[in-house]
Amino acid sequence: MNIDPKTIVLINLVGSFFMGLGLYFASTGHLGRLKEVKSWASATLIQCAGWLVYGVLRKILPYELSFIVGNLLLTFSLIYYYNIIVVFFREKARWKTAFFLLLSELIVLLLLVINDSSQSYKVFFVSLFGCIPLLGSAYEILKSQAHRGKSNLYTGVLFSILGFFLIFRSIYYLTGDINPDESIFWKSTIQDITFLLFYLMSVILTFGFILMCIDRFMSEQIESERKYRLLAENSSDVIWVYNLNKKMLTYISPSVYQLRGFTAEEAIKEPIEIGLTKESAEKIKYILQERIQKFESDGFVSLPYLDEFQQPCKDGRIIWIEAVTSLRKGEDGSIEVLGVSRNIEKRKKVEQEIQTYLSELKELNSTKDKFLSIIAHDLKGPVGGMNTFIKMILEELDIQPLKKTRQELLLLEESTKDVLSLLENLLTWARSQKDGLNFEPRLQSLYTTVTSCFQVFASIAENKKVTLENKILVNEVVFADEKMLQTIVRNILGNSIKYSKEDGNVTITARNFHEFTEVCITDNGIGMSKRTASKLFKLDEKQASLPGTMGERGTGLGLILCKELIDKHGGRIRVESEEGLGSTFYFTLPKNMNYNSFSPV
Repeated sequence: MNIDPKTIVLINLVGSFFMGLGLYFASTGHLGRLKEVKSWASATLIQCAGWLVYGVLRKILPYELSFIVGNLLLTFSLIYYYNIIVVFFREKARWKTAFFLLLSELIVLLLLVINDSSQSYKVFFVSLFGCIPLLGSAYEILKSQAHRGKSNLYTGVLFSILGFFLIFRSIYYLTGDINPDESIFWKSTIQDITFLLFYLMSVILTFGFILMCIDRFMSEQIESERKYRLLAENSSDVIWVYNLNKKMLTYISPSVYQLRGFTAEEAIKEPIEIGLTKESAEKIKYILQERIQKFESDGFVSLPYLDEFQQPCKDGRIIWIEAVTSLRKGEDGSIEVLGVSRNIEKRKKVEQEIQTYLSELKELNSTKDKFLSIIAHDLKGPVGGMNTFIKMILEELDIQPLKKTRQELLLLEESTKDVLSLLENLLTWARSQKDGLNFEPRLQSLYTTVTSCFQVFASIAENKKVTLENKILVNEVVFADEKMLQTIVRNILGNSIKYSKEDGNVTITARNFHEFTEVCITDNGIGMSKRTASKLFKLDEKQASLPGTMGERGTGLGLILCKELIDKHGGRIRVESEEGLGSTFYFTLPKNMNYNSFSPV
């Protein structure tokens, strides 16, 4: 062979430099996930520096400096390779041992320079120190079982060949027929092979390491994909990817079958208009526009969004789902929505029940306040008046005539009747709020009930000269609780008499429908405004009851109680009235036990 050593050294220098530079750029890409790639680039550049000092600058720098520093840099690059491989196989770097080896070489090289030893001894020790990290690297690669593969075997064999060659070189220079003054840069076969192998080392070893990295990278990718796929396929949540540019799902996990009854193959073909309810589809299209604009302006993976939608199932059910989504760029540059959906139907029902309970609690609290208000104001007034009236009677009992006392006691009796009626209504209404009323509906004669209520109010109607007319057929029956029916008729009838003018008229009629009977109680009294009529049956909007045409007192609670009792029967109550012309109260009751809740037309 007749190769110029200087040329080979220059080739080694250039090769090492560009290999190190190439690896550095490679570490900024996907391979950068393996931190060993950047370390290998650094080691290769250190080797390049060694060739620069030892070869190119050997005549510019002092020989001793060039010899010692250049060889130390070359050995250090090999030691660096060794530690990179150790870390690559999940072990701890052995820098203490490495620096001990480097220090040992420094001492030996200094002794060789000081003693002006022959080239044979210099090559022997330099080769010996170089083979140790090479064979150590080969051992670490070939002993590994966790990452054994053809790329590992290939790289391990390369390290072994270079290591054993340096052993052979050291023995050759120590025992061979070598001119003691021969420089390693003189032309010779052994030197040609040495420089060529070192050049191949900077190229082929790096190539082998890249193969190992690619093998590791692909193995981890495959394992990662396997784990994620296993997680997606066995998760109760549905994992999906929607491509906004293609307007279609590109992936959906098999767990969609447990969620909606569709297989993954069926669900992935659904457009967004089919996979969601109409309202949810419109909602998601609207919010996506804003999110896409923000994503495109930010230019990176968006923060996760939390939304609630409704989806149809294969069996026709509509379920609530919660979706955690984020936007990202796909490999082809398109925008994708990565989402995880889960069934929140039970949670929605619980939330709805909680809201219902809160509304009921609020209503009950309001009812309690109104109830206390009625007791405090409506009951306090009559009882206070009775107390004052009794005191007046007692004070004048001995001096006034018996006839006048009798008249005053009759008035007091009427007042007690009003208070008693108020108390009965209050207690009945309070029990109805607690479901404490005994509800025993059966067929009742509507005509008989109205007649008995007429008898209760006969004296009051006679005093006001109000005519009572019962125009209900004798055989008319309704399916109702007897006591509740009497309370309903009595309260509405008493209300009509109270607001009837002198010589007025109160008429009760009934109309039959398919499943219910509508009772009408009409008077030609003072009537009321539409605003007042709209608030008659609402406790939270109850106004102070107006006095009757003869100053009769009232609370307005009677009509609210009527509504409660009629609702319990599944009926409805309403009123039609005009100021100055009178009022008509309508309420409905079922005709038999086979009825549904209804509202009259």
